[in-house]
Order: sequence, then structure tokens, then C-alpha cells
Amino acid sequence: MSYILQEFVNANHYNVQFEVPRSDLNIMMSENKRNFESNIEYDNCNVSAEPVFVYERTGEPIAWYNFETMTGYIKL
Repeated sequence: MSYILQEFVNANHYNVQFEVPRSDLNIMMSENKRNFESNIEYDNCNVSAEPVFVYERTGEPIAWYNFETMTGYIKL
């Protein structure tokens, strides 16, 4: 890994945010994560900072997703 995970997440403010009714929260949290993942091309998911997932392509971070806050960042 050629980057510092915490620096990548903290330096890149979220540009994706999901909102769902509280009654559907548990179901939608997983669906939102799958939806987020379907919008990026990655070859590895770093789970060491769970509930924050950092998605990598060829060893470089390209996106992160916070499962609890349902926010994420996709490098454009």
C-alpha cells in the first residue's frame, strides 16, 4: 500500500451521500454500499478501517465509503 489510509479519507471530503427513511435504515445501508460499489471500478477493498472502506485500483486509493454515515468519496 503506497498511501496512508487515514490521510486519503480525511483529505477528501465526501461527494456522495445517501439518505433513507429511518424505518428502512438497516436494509438500505447494505443496498447503498452495493450501489456505491457499482459506480466504481476497483480491484481491492481495504477493510482495515471498517466501517470505512477504501477502494483501490492498482494499489492506489480511488474511493472511500463510510458504511455508518452512508457517505463516500469517488475520485473524479
